[in-house]
Amino acid sequence: MFAGMGRNQRARQAAAQRTRRVRVAAASAVTVVAVVVAAVVVFQLVNNDDASATRSGGVDSTAGSVGKSFPAFTLSTLDGERVTKESLAGEKSLVWFTDSACAPCQVGAVKVRQLNDELADRAVKVVAVFVNPNEPKSAIASWREQYAGKDWGVALDSAARLSTSVDLRALDTKFLLDEKGKILDVDAAQVDDAYLDLLRRQATD
Repeated sequence: MFAGMGRNQRARQAAAQRTRRVRVAAASAVTVVAVVVAAVVVFQLVNNDDASATRSGGVDSTAGSVGKSFPAFTLSTLDGERVTKESLAGEKSLVWFTDSACAPCQVGAVKVRQLNDELADRAVKVVAVFVNPNEPKSAIASWREQYAGKDWGVALDSAARLSTSVDLRALDTKFLLDEKGKILDVDAAQVDDAYLDLLRRQATD
């Protein structure tokens, strides 16, 4: 009887030890997986940040980008013409992110068009960049007819490459560039008299 009880006790102790070893092994495996997952996430975030910085040259849609070079881009206008950063060189230019339903953009476009008519051959070159990839060309054409200047570039950023490269955060964001493509001003507010004065000064400087 006593011998049988000893065997049962030893069996229970052995079973308990096996259970503890299994639990420790499982906990270790979970820890290893968690560390690996964390490392992968950190690696991806760092790589994404590095890729973004490389892609945009550190440019975003805030005033912190003033003084930096606007990223290179290529867009096709409604008329099938290519507009690039290089094609804007030699003149002050305004890259304006919009869509056809942006009411403040419509009002601002009319004001800038009127200012450019006043400035004549000293007018700032304007490129209106439509950011909604589902925007019908007919809507963009209607917008151009109603609000844009006759010589404005009007294009759809269909793949969102330019919008992404400047970390676009809001419609009506306007990048004013100098003759070499350096950013002079970034503004996302509705065009007002102060902004028109800024454009006038830059155009006549």
